[in-house]
Amino acid sequence: TETASLVNGIPAHLVPKPVRSQAKAIGFGVPYGLSEYKLCERIFTEVTEENLLKTRILLSIFYEKNHISMDELQSYRMKAHDLVDVSDELLRFWGLEPGTPIAMIHNKNGFYRYQDMTKILDDPKKMASVERAFGNFPIQSFAADYYKLLLTRLHKRIRREGLQDRILFHMYIHDELLFS
Repeated sequence: TETASLVNGIPAHLVPKPVRSQAKAIGFGVPYGLSEYKLCERIFTEVTEENLLKTRILLSIFYEKNHISMDELQSYRMKAHDLVDVSDELLRFWGLEPGTPIAMIHNKNGFYRYQDMTKILDDPKKMASVERAFGNFPIQSFAADYYKLLLTRLHKRIRREGLQDRILFHMYIHDELLFS
């Protein structure tokens, strides 16, 4: 709702459901690297020159209103182009040959994702895919870390309140906890 309000200049309480759906396509699609063309298709169903122009305008406003987050996201994506020095011992541990070109991205807690860049550096499509993955990793992995922290805090609070025999955790699904 907030994104729809920002992008369309409508007060949040007046945002209609279709406009909110369009904004969700932008708010979730852009960080995942959804192309302008695919975004147009999601928002307007039909890709025409007029709809592409509307999509570009919405994206421009979205970037303008979220420039700090978008700059951060872009800096994550560009780390795919920064090769890092990795010891031969670590490369062998990963099952790679010594001297393999590696790009690496970390989340705020220091967890990392690495990418063997051997067959990627000269392939723009593959590079774009790695950029999307590098943009996604710090966000998604930190969210997963934070979720685990929240679950730990919840469990401790339940025990502190003496409710452990009254609450049953059934299942963890992505970022949800089913319990009774």
